[in-house]
Amino acid sequence: MRPGIEVTLSLSIGGKLSEDTFLGGKQSHGPQKNAMDKNEKAKYETRAKVLKALAHPARLKLVDVLSEDDQVCVCDLTEAIGTDMSTVSRHLTQLKNAGIVESEKRGQMVFYRLRVKCLKQLFGCIESVVKCHVDHQLNVLS
Repeated sequence: MRPGIEVTLSLSIGGKLSEDTFLGGKQSHGPQKNAMDKNEKAKYETRAKVLKALAHPARLKLVDVLSEDDQVCVCDLTEAIGTDMSTVSRHLTQLKNAGIVESEKRGQMVFYRLRVKCLKQLFGCIESVVKCHVDHQLNVLS
């Protein structure tokens, strides 16, 4: 088969239609997809960075607390997490480096706020995924 020629074969086996595409003598299944280009790869790496920054229970709690108020003092965040100031500061630094939070210093106090409020919706989506998975597992067991 010459390169550039596409042939699609449809085969019915046991009542199911199977479709394979042959491109230039090589078989591929389903539509052809191009590998990620630089921009697309950068987009997914950026998303992964945000998700990695959120991937800790204490940081998720920080985001929950910050989503309730416009700005929260580090001392209040430390109390909400129930750990020392240096640990909370490290968590906040990771969230800040990922672009999730921003800070403002007023005298000796530092206040944090979410850069975008839509993270609460992301958490709702995650909880829906968890519920769906649990429901599926329960259905498997019954």
